[in-house]
Amino acid sequence: MKPSITTSISTSTSVLIKPSTHSDHQPIVLTDDDNCFHRRLSLWNDGGTSAAAAWFDCAFNEPATICLRRLPTDNANSISTINSEITRIACHPYDPWVVRFASADELFWIGMRNQHGCLMRASSDGTTQPVAIAESWNCGDLAVASTEDGTTWLAVQVWESEQVSIRLLRCDDTQWDVVELPHTGTGGSCNAVSQPFAARPALSVSPDGHVMVAWDEYNAGAYRCMTAFVSDHAVTSCNHIALPDHDACRPTAIHDAEGTPYLAYCLERRIDLHGAIGRHSEIVCAAWHDTTQQWQETTRANIDHAMNPWLAGYAGHRRQPWLTRSDNGGIWLAFEEKIDTTSMSPGNGRLIVRDMHGTQDHVLHNDKSGYVLAPHLMSDGRLLFAFKNQDERWTSGPTPYEITYTRPDQSLALRPTPLLYHRDAPTFQAQTQTRNERPTWLSHQLFFGDPHNHSTLSGDLEGDPDEMYHQVRDTAGLDFVAFTENDYVGFTYPLPDSAYQVSRRFAEFFNRDDVFTSFVGWEYTLQKPEPGSEVDEPLSHRNVLTDGNNIPIHSCYDGNTPSSAMLVKKLRGQRVLLHHHHETGFDITDETVERNIEIASGWHAHMSESKKFRANLHALLDTGMRLGFIGGSDSHDRNAGFGGALTGVWATHNTRHEIFNALCERRCFATTGPRPDLRLTVAGAPMGSSVVGNESPEVDVYAACDQLIQRLEIIRNGHVIAVSMHNDYELTHRFVDHDCPAGDHYYYVHVTFEGTQHHLPFNQNPAYGNHAWTTPVWVKRNES
Repeated sequence: MKPSITTSISTSTSVLIKPSTHSDHQPIVLTDDDNCFHRRLSLWNDGGTSAAAAWFDCAFNEPATICLRRLPTDNANSISTINSEITRIACHPYDPWVVRFASADELFWIGMRNQHGCLMRASSDGTTQPVAIAESWNCGDLAVASTEDGTTWLAVQVWESEQVSIRLLRCDDTQWDVVELPHTGTGGSCNAVSQPFAARPALSVSPDGHVMVAWDEYNAGAYRCMTAFVSDHAVTSCNHIALPDHDACRPTAIHDAEGTPYLAYCLERRIDLHGAIGRHSEIVCAAWHDTTQQWQETTRANIDHAMNPWLAGYAGHRRQPWLTRSDNGGIWLAFEEKIDTTSMSPGNGRLIVRDMHGTQDHVLHNDKSGYVLAPHLMSDGRLLFAFKNQDERWTSGPTPYEITYTRPDQSLALRPTPLLYHRDAPTFQAQTQTRNERPTWLSHQLFFGDPHNHSTLSGDLEGDPDEMYHQVRDTAGLDFVAFTENDYVGFTYPLPDSAYQVSRRFAEFFNRDDVFTSFVGWEYTLQKPEPGSEVDEPLSHRNVLTDGNNIPIHSCYDGNTPSSAMLVKKLRGQRVLLHHHHETGFDITDETVERNIEIASGWHAHMSESKKFRANLHALLDTGMRLGFIGGSDSHDRNAGFGGALTGVWATHNTRHEIFNALCERRCFATTGPRPDLRLTVAGAPMGSSVVGNESPEVDVYAACDQLIQRLEIIRNGHVIAVSMHNDYELTHRFVDHDCPAGDHYYYVHVTFEGTQHHLPFNQNPAYGNHAWTTPVWVKRNES
């Protein structure tokens, strides 16, 4: 999507009004119902009667538009609009922030161009331009605040080739300065593995002009919350919050009316939920004490209820705390949660509020999602906040934000109880391989990866991309990964180009030859079959992978790619792989592009649990189609790398090019979590290849694993032809198929290891199962 190149100021006199579930103010719908919002909007107010909102939206098949609206503080229907667009460079808008000072509106946002983020600024006088001091930076996450004297502060995430950091910018009138934040890295060699990764900055300015900046920093295998205080344009102190075996992340910062700094963040611990990876999550609030120079906890709220397990998409912010201050004293904490965690329907959520020093949670607003709060209460004690609907999946239309006001001390009811609380759940223990050397076979090495994952860029899912990359690389200890974000927003619009550029930037940053491979990709997410199609089942999805970095998205939501066959047609001849997944669909048409199929994921171990899946797969193979077998987590609940399915590949090196080649040549196998050294040759030909011969095929299998090998099955043409029982960590087995008739055949091997394949619902397959399947070898036996 490409923004139009205009800047205009207009007044809207026809704002759609809808009833609210609880408010003393009729909600205002920001744009027409035909428009779509991506990412979250930002709200600003000054604690008096002035307020504004910023976002970017797009009508169907129209350019994305940056918008800013001054908001009325009464029930007036007239609001001003500034549609601010890029005029100096052509790039795609991402994550806008609004700030007002000296009776003027300003808007800052990140414009994405060629995976490079440009810090942009627009004012109500019509000026729209990059921020000159940051023009050479590759910018990402952004936070903005202002002081009463007209000074603007920006905390900006800056991407460099080897690290990602936060820089603090200050603007007084037209003069920009950089305030250096302390470097908190571990030092050592300069590479992405050893350097810290900073993200999600937050800013607050006290009434007397003191500045606090907070951010996430990933360091030494965990996230910690960093804070720094700025006075007289210099950092006076820098601190961090870190607990053993916990992540402290997603900070929100604020000062109370007397200038005391407050902080809220999400404190999380990985836990074992019946063998699956989960989280125990709480929102923690703390106040800064000058005498001790430490943060002191004031209250803590359990948010496990809406976090685990993942049962359906949700457009809300389930881990994000919000802090709002009253100029009359006091701080309010707010967070949201999905209401019904037992339904597969996406459903709506509720907004929960709590006094910063209290212990009682109250429901402030019901049956909406994606809540965003203003940082100050209005002068009359009302809280300004935004929300949107989460309509039924697949039939939903656009979900515009609405704005309303409500007093936080006038709640609907107490938060319902009892709620899920995983405080006593055991800590999740990631298994590690004990082999000292990487296995080699036929001049190839064995690498394990998870080629099917999602993050918050997919819209209704959990886990920011950096969290998921770090988990896959450092906790799961995998060699390669692909984050294949869905090709839509809200099951309605194609994924904006800005979001896809951000996804590609993450893949490029984490990709390191012979260290860790990250692929660029996306998911074609066709929910219903094309009218007239022979396939009458839904969920004909494809993961699209490339060993380059610029394959375009052909979304099934843009109307130009209505079927997987059309997708294949558009991509045929390019350096891409299309991987079918889910139990249904099976409209695979071209093995030259659709070279592999996902046979196990975080949803199900399809190959062992579904007779229908096996029958459909064998029917395809019986036609002569050649498909490799892979496994991927399809992570929706931050279980990337632990979603109950992995892919092993035999490749010459751990690089994009060579891992991609191995997948193209089908030198791969699928597992439900074990990481065996697994090899198959038939008549001397390795898995994924074809062979022609006259003799009875010899099937040779080698397997070694940290889990005891218990059962080996050899399958020819979809039927088990040989079974052997074992009880060892290593086996070498030869079987001669004397009953193989002349003709075309395929052989593959199924290995069962010690352990149990638990059956958990939805996207919660256990991290470590007990199955593995090789890709077939295709054999043509001639008449003797």
